[in-house]
Amino acid sequence: MRSGSSRWCATLPSSTPPRGEIRHWRVETRQGTRSFQTRLDAWPRLLPHGGLLIRDVAGDLYHLGEPGALDHHSRALLWAFVD
Repeated sequence: MRSGSSRWCATLPSSTPPRGEIRHWRVETRQGTRSFQTRLDAWPRLLPHGGLLIRDVAGDLYHLGEPGALDHHSRALLWAFVD
């Protein structure tokens, strides 16, 4: 599982519309910039402790432990995808 820090700055989705049934993500993690894709019907899961979990099309998991620590722009983009 890849785990992001509070510097997990998302540009989600990219400024171009998703192609087909894929949503494109570009995020900053402790390991550097990552790009991955999720299915349009694969929504981030809100975890009991308040974090988020995102599964990409390859089955990799991305954990965002402190979504509230994101910058305002990233938070607004991300919460559009959370139930």
